[in-house]
Formats: sequence, C-alpha cells, structure tokens
Amino acid sequence: MWSLPENFRMLYEVPRWFVMLALGLWAHSAHADDPKARADALVEQGGRWGRHGQLEQAVSAFKQAQAAFARPRHLCNIGLAYARRGKWPQAHSFLRHCSEQWPTGESGAPPRWVAPRLMQAEKALRSGDFGRVDVQAIPRDAALTVAAFGADEPFGSGQIWLPFGRHELTISRADYLPKTVALTVDS
Repeated sequence: MWSLPENFRMLYEVPRWFVMLALGLWAHSAHADDPKARADALVEQGGRWGRHGQLEQAVSAFKQAQAAFARPRHLCNIGLAYARRGKWPQAHSFLRHCSEQWPTGESGAPPRWVAPRLMQAEKALRSGDFGRVDVQAIPRDAALTVAAFGADEPFGSGQIWLPFGRHELTISRADYLPKTVALTVDS
C-alpha cells in the first residue's frame, strides 16, 4: 500500500487548522467590534451556565454583558441567578433595578418571572436577618457600593437590604474623591 510522505500530509493538514483558527479569530473580532453582539453572546453563555447550575459563572457572564452593552434585561438575569443562589439582598437589588429601568432600554414589559422573584426575594429578606436601608445619593448620579455586595455591583438611590451587622458604604463619582461611611444594620 502506498501512502503520502509524512511531511506532505502535514502540509496538507496545516491549512485546514489555519482556516479553522482564522474563522475563530474572525468570529471573535466580530463580537469585539459590536458591543451588543458581544453582550448577546455573553448572555447566551450565562444562560447555559445557569441551566447547568453554575450560577457564579452565570452572574459573571451577565455582568460582563452589562458592561459591554447596558440593558435592563442583563440586570434581570443577574437578579435571577442571585435568587437561585439564595443571595437575597443582591437578587432584590438587581431585580428592582431591572424593573425600574426596563422602560428606558427594552421594548414591552419585563419578563413575567421578574415580579414573582422580586416578591420572593423581599419575603426572604423580611423573614431573615436582614434590614432595609433607604439610601439617597447626593449628587444624584453618584454610584454607591457596599462591601457586602462587592465593588462591581454599584447602585444608586433607593432601598437596599443588608445582613444585620456593620457595613461600609462608599459613594463615588467621576472627578470626585470617594467617601466611605460606616453603617450598622440591626433589627
């Protein structure tokens, strides 16, 4: 039986791999050039992780989607993943922001599951070791963060729920120094 020399086969196979690599790079650059397409791909990936119970990875993907192309639906997805993890303060915060911001960035009404999940989060918070804090940011466009949530989860004025205990709340705005204050939440 006759076969091709080894170096000839290798030359034949290299272009096939090169084409596959080139297509992969092209697809990646297409998402890099289009923030909405990148966000949509991240939401799809986050959805797959969520369906397989990998909720921490799902939250990360949804946050990246929000950073790439801000939309209220990303906030809904983050809130849902937090609710499924039992992280009620974060679930409530993201679902509330999703509901409040929906008219500005999406067509139609928020998904039907948002209101029941928001009520579920509020019920869990009211019956648990959490306290509601009403926060007014001044100036109004300042970002607030609380260490219990993480620096990548800023919020604005409104209500947040925090576990009982001591917390640090930081207010920041472009061109201003951030200010951190201590806060104690008790029953």
